[in-house]
Amino acid sequence: DNLGVIFMTNNYYKNESSIAINTHSNKNVEFAIIGDNDPMVIAHEILHLFGAVDLYKPKGKQYWENKDLELIQSEFPHSIMYNISDKSHQDLEIDPFTQYCIGWSDSLESKYQGLIKGKSKVIQKIFKN
Repeated sequence: DNLGVIFMTNNYYKNESSIAINTHSNKNVEFAIIGDNDPMVIAHEILHLFGAVDLYKPKGKQYWENKDLELIQSEFPHSIMYNISDKSHQDLEIDPFTQYCIGWSDSLESKYQGLIKGKSKVIQKIFKN
């Protein structure tokens, strides 16, 4: 299938930005550049390579519809793809939507079906900007 490449920067005492590029196609190499020593940030970025999307609103960007953000906040407050910076590591989980996105689950509860359209819009907006 695809090839995923991970670059780890050697900045143990610094927390730098990390990014994962998953083009959601079979034509390009997907990669992550991780400049953080937090295991949850590393896991978060690696999950992107398997199809997970951010479940939060980045500063200055509006990728998700407000109704989707409300659902995400109420249903997945402890998701590793939501907001890991203010969560205790032992409280984090891989939510049902992320499990579906990365192939751990073949089905998705009906109340989360709208997030599939939202995910497509998120991906389009990210690669458009």
